[in-house]
Amino acid sequence: SGAQVIQVFDSWAGSLAPDDYDIFAQPYQKMVVDAIKKKNPETPVIIYIAKSGALIEKMADTGVDIVSLDWTVSIDDARKRIGRDIGLQGNLDPAVLYAPQHII
Repeated sequence: SGAQVIQVFDSWAGSLAPDDYDIFAQPYQKMVVDAIKKKNPETPVIIYIAKSGALIEKMADTGVDIVSLDWTVSIDDARKRIGRDIGLQGNLDPAVLYAPQHII
């Protein structure tokens, strides 16, 4: 029993400048991730921040296993920026949902 994965959402952190993120968001996200990992070391942790294109390296540094991307960062670019040790997910442009069914 228990969660197979935990995703941490910080919907507003992407509105911060990178230096402000370092002060006002990242330390607290890291505290949350560390607490999860201490109690559940085998449970993967994902972090998602809307509008996070400028922050993905900093997101990876919180100790998560997976960085969830919004549609503004390509998978290839993210992989180059954070390496292969962190998983990636996401990158779906929500506008695609307006496309015909065969494209979706």
